[in-house]
Amino acid sequence: LEFVIDSIKTLQEKYTVRRFEFIDDSLPAKFLKKIAEEIIKNNLDIQWCSRANVQEEFKDVEFVKLLKRSGCASLYFGVESGNDRIMKLMKKMQLGKESVQRVMDTVSSQNIQAVTYMMFGFPTETKKEAEESLDFFIKLKRDYHCATSSASAFNLVPGTAVFDHPEEYKITKIHTDTKKASQ
Repeated sequence: LEFVIDSIKTLQEKYTVRRFEFIDDSLPAKFLKKIAEEIIKNNLDIQWCSRANVQEEFKDVEFVKLLKRSGCASLYFGVESGNDRIMKLMKKMQLGKESVQRVMDTVSSQNIQAVTYMMFGFPTETKKEAEESLDFFIKLKRDYHCATSSASAFNLVPGTAVFDHPEEYKITKIHTDTKKASQ
């Protein structure tokens, strides 16, 4: 954390940088809270954005106000699906669509731009579930002015839960040699 704050100070002094993006797959709310507190404590006049998990903390207005005071301009959430069964199968941190909507409500009420990522084609996802998911993202855009950063197709990646435990996702065969897979 000290390294992050020192880096911000150095970049501000040397290059007059005011906008920062904290890049990680997804930063936990507790870490974002620490960053926000340090930014405020050090009187850093910046705007920042970050990827974040949809966690209970984001439903707390005081927590989100703290982020806003520190300069948070946008948060990128890996919602991925708008179907509760698929969210559960993905082992997402949120507890379903209702949880996502409450987070978006709180974040947007503090004028922080919420941005979502969505994914289609997760193993066992049906066409009906994909359509439900798309409808959900349209609802988030309409009701909370959420932007969508990307819509992607599921990709099986080594080291992920799906790759390491394919049977849990009804995957019966994995081709690791792309030459053989294309034959």
